[in-house]
Amino acid sequence: MLDPVSQVVVWIGTREVGSLGHQWVQLGWTEADHDRISLQRRLAVLRLPVAALRHHGFVRPAHPTATTWGPEAVGVGPDGTALAVWPYREGPNRKQVTWHVGGRRRVLGCVEVETDLRVSFVQPLPKGRILLAAGRTDPGAANGEVWTSDGNLTERGHLGDAIEEVLTTPSGKVWAGYFDEAMGGGGPQGHGVARFNADLTVAAAHPVSD
Repeated sequence: MLDPVSQVVVWIGTREVGSLGHQWVQLGWTEADHDRISLQRRLAVLRLPVAALRHHGFVRPAHPTATTWGPEAVGVGPDGTALAVWPYREGPNRKQVTWHVGGRRRVLGCVEVETDLRVSFVQPLPKGRILLAAGRTDPGAANGEVWTSDGNLTERGHLGDAIEEVLTTPSGKVWAGYFDEAMGGGGPQGHGVARFNADLTVAAAHPVSD
C-alpha cells in the first residue's frame, strides 16, 4: 500500500480526488500524516526558482483630463512593452489603451476602443494588435477581444471563467491560467491552463480531459 504522501501524488496526477482535505478520515490518515504532507508540499514550493521584482517603468493616460487616473488593467508583453487600459470619465464603454517602454515616463502610443468588457488583462499581439480580457464571465459568453492599433475590433471569443492570468507570446499565442474555483467545470477553465488560436478558439488545454 502506498504511504499517504505517495497517494497524494498519485491522486493529484490522475485527478481522482477533487478535494483532498475531506479525505483524511476515510483514508485513515492521522493529523501527523496531514502535517507531514503539508510540510513536504511547502518545502517543494520553496525549492521553486524565484524571480526578483524590479521597477519596470511608468504608465499614465494619454489624456488624463478625459480618463480616470487609475488604470483598469495593466499588462507587460514578452518584449517588455507595458500596456494600460484607462476608462473614460464619460461613456461607460469607452476606454483608452496606452503602451509604454520601461524607464520612460511618456506615452508611446494610444488607441481608443469601445467595449463592454470589464477588462482584467491586457496583452500585446503581433502587428500592433491588442488583447483585452475579462477575468469573469458567464458560460459561453465572450470575454476576450482582439483590437487593431487603429481601434478596429477583429476577434471576440470565450476564454473561460475564473481567469487568474493571461499572457501572450511573440508569435501571438494566447495562454490563460485559471484559479481553483474553475477546476472541474465546463469550458476551457475546467482544464487549468489553455492555449488559444488567433481567433480566440481553444487550441490546446492541460490537463487533457478523459
